[in-house]
Amino acid sequence: MTGDEQDLAEAQRAHWQSTYAVHPGMYGAEPSAPAVHAAAALRVAGARDVLELGAGHGRDALYFARRGFTVWEHGGFAVHFFDRAVVDSLAEGWSLDEVHAFEEGDLPRRLWRVTQTRPR
Repeated sequence: MTGDEQDLAEAQRAHWQSTYAVHPGMYGAEPSAPAVHAAAALRVAGARDVLELGAGHGRDALYFARRGFTVWEHGGFAVHFFDRAVVDSLAEGWSLDEVHAFEEGDLPRRLWRVTQTRPR
Protein backbone atom coordinates (compact mmCIF):
# COMPACT_ATOMS: atom_id res chain seq x y z
CA MET A 1 0.00 0.00 0.00
CA THR A 2 1.39 3.42 -0.93
CA GLY A 3 1.63 6.26 1.58
CA ASP A 4 -1.41 8.01 0.05
CA GLU A 5 -3.48 4.81 0.13
CA GLN A 6 -2.48 4.21 3.74
CA ASP A 7 -3.46 7.78 4.65
CA LEU A 8 -6.83 7.33 2.93
CA ALA A 9 -7.43 4.01 4.70
CA GLU A 10 -6.59 5.59 8.05
CA ALA A 11 -8.89 8.56 7.37
CA GLN A 12 -11.73 6.19 6.48
CA ARG A 13 -11.09 4.09 9.58
CA ALA A 14 -11.14 7.22 11.77
CA HIS A 15 -14.36 8.40 10.10
CA TRP A 16 -16.19 5.12 10.79
CA GLN A 17 -14.81 4.82 14.34
CA SER A 18 -16.15 8.31 15.06
CA THR A 19 -19.47 7.65 13.29
CA TYR A 20 -20.11 4.44 15.24
CA ALA A 21 -19.07 6.08 18.51
CA VAL A 22 -21.59 8.91 18.01
CA HIS A 23 -24.34 6.68 16.53
CA PRO A 24 -23.84 3.16 17.93
CA GLY A 25 -27.24 1.99 16.71
CA MET A 26 -26.83 3.52 13.28
CA TYR A 27 -27.84 0.38 11.37
CA GLY A 28 -29.68 -1.33 14.21
CA ALA A 29 -28.90 -4.61 15.88
CA GLU A 30 -30.53 -6.88 13.31
CA PRO A 31 -28.44 -8.39 10.50
CA SER A 32 -28.58 -6.81 7.07
CA ALA A 33 -30.70 -8.41 4.34
CA PRO A 34 -27.54 -9.34 2.38
CA ALA A 35 -26.17 -11.19 5.44
CA VAL A 36 -29.39 -13.18 5.84
CA HIS A 37 -29.26 -14.02 2.12
CA ALA A 38 -25.57 -14.96 2.30
CA ALA A 39 -26.01 -17.20 5.35
CA ALA A 40 -28.71 -19.20 3.57
CA ALA A 41 -26.67 -19.48 0.36
CA LEU A 42 -23.50 -20.42 2.27
CA ARG A 43 -25.36 -23.06 4.28
CA VAL A 44 -26.70 -24.66 1.07
CA ALA A 45 -23.17 -24.62 -0.40
CA GLY A 46 -21.77 -26.33 2.70
CA ALA A 47 -19.48 -23.44 3.61
CA ARG A 48 -18.22 -23.18 7.17
CA ASP A 49 -16.05 -20.05 7.04
CA VAL A 50 -17.08 -16.47 6.20
CA LEU A 51 -14.78 -13.57 5.36
CA GLU A 52 -16.61 -10.32 5.96
CA LEU A 53 -15.02 -7.20 4.48
CA GLY A 54 -16.07 -3.94 6.06
CA ALA A 55 -17.65 -5.51 9.13
CA GLY A 56 -18.62 -2.20 10.70
CA HIS A 57 -19.94 -2.71 14.22
CA GLY A 58 -20.31 -6.45 13.70
CA ARG A 59 -24.06 -7.13 13.46
CA ASP A 60 -23.62 -9.34 10.37
CA ALA A 61 -20.53 -11.07 11.76
CA LEU A 62 -22.51 -11.94 14.90
CA TYR A 63 -25.38 -13.25 12.76
CA PHE A 64 -23.01 -15.58 10.88
CA ALA A 65 -21.31 -16.74 14.08
CA ARG A 66 -24.63 -17.46 15.79
CA ARG A 67 -25.49 -19.70 12.86
CA GLY A 68 -22.34 -21.76 13.31
CA PHE A 69 -20.00 -20.13 10.81
CA THR A 70 -16.40 -19.29 11.65
CA VAL A 71 -16.15 -15.59 10.86
CA TRP A 72 -13.06 -13.77 9.71
CA GLU A 73 -13.66 -10.05 9.51
CA HIS A 74 -11.86 -7.03 8.18
CA GLY A 75 -13.39 -4.30 10.28
CA GLY A 76 -13.37 -0.61 9.72
CA PHE A 77 -14.08 0.69 6.28
CA ALA A 78 -16.53 -0.70 3.77
CA VAL A 79 -15.73 -2.59 0.60
CA HIS A 80 -17.04 0.18 -1.67
CA PHE A 81 -13.95 2.19 -0.71
CA PHE A 82 -11.67 -0.42 -2.27
CA ASP A 83 -9.84 0.38 -5.47
CA ARG A 84 -11.26 -1.48 -8.51
CA ALA A 85 -7.98 -3.40 -8.96
CA VAL A 86 -8.30 -4.74 -5.38
CA VAL A 87 -11.91 -5.79 -5.99
CA ASP A 88 -10.92 -7.53 -9.24
CA SER A 89 -8.03 -9.35 -7.54
CA LEU A 90 -10.33 -10.53 -4.73
CA ALA A 91 -12.77 -11.89 -7.34
CA GLU A 92 -10.10 -13.67 -9.38
CA GLY A 93 -10.92 -17.34 -9.82
CA TRP A 94 -14.57 -16.95 -8.79
CA SER A 95 -17.80 -17.16 -10.83
CA LEU A 96 -20.35 -14.35 -10.68
CA ASP A 97 -23.73 -15.82 -9.65
CA GLU A 98 -25.81 -12.76 -8.80
CA VAL A 99 -25.69 -8.98 -8.47
CA HIS A 100 -28.51 -7.39 -6.47
CA ALA A 101 -28.90 -3.65 -5.84
CA PHE A 102 -30.19 -2.49 -2.46
CA GLU A 103 -30.29 0.52 -0.19
CA GLU A 104 -29.94 0.46 3.57
CA GLY A 105 -30.86 3.09 6.11
CA ASP A 106 -29.96 6.63 5.20
CA LEU A 107 -26.96 5.76 3.06
CA PRO A 108 -26.83 8.17 0.13
CA ARG A 109 -26.04 5.61 -2.56
CA ARG A 110 -27.07 2.26 -3.94
CA LEU A 111 -25.19 -0.70 -2.52
CA TRP A 112 -24.60 -4.06 -4.17
CA ARG A 113 -24.95 -7.60 -2.88
CA VAL A 114 -22.66 -9.69 -5.06
CA THR A 115 -22.82 -13.47 -4.84
CA GLN A 116 -19.87 -15.41 -6.20
CA THR A 117 -18.77 -19.02 -6.02
CA ARG A 118 -15.43 -20.63 -6.57
CA PRO A 119 -15.59 -23.18 -9.39
CA ARG A 120 -14.85 -26.69 -8.17
